[in-house]
Amino acid sequence: MPGQQFEGELGGGGTRYLHDHTLFGQAIFPGAGFLEMALAMASSESDVELTGFTIEQPLLLPADGRRIVQSLLDPEGDFSILSLTTEGAHWSRHAAGRV
Repeated sequence: MPGQQFEGELGGGGTRYLHDHTLFGQAIFPGAGFLEMALAMASSESDVELTGFTIEQPLLLPADGRRIVQSLLDPEGDFSILSLTTEGAHWSRHAAGRV
């Protein structure tokens, strides 16, 4: 399996499905979204099995800002999903596992 890296931006404001994923007014990226990201990285494989999936910390999405989200898949099949605030303070790992 070739290694892959995907990057995009997510924010809490204006994303309709996140209205159902808030806690005390803070949008939280749904756990199923992490699974979708992991499976999308392995979509070139015909038979995919997800193992050792762990959500390490929630991905909080600011209502008035964005977070850079990166999905990394190494050649051995291990993946990580990380985020960085737009201020670029530091990367945080939110989920990991193996496909």
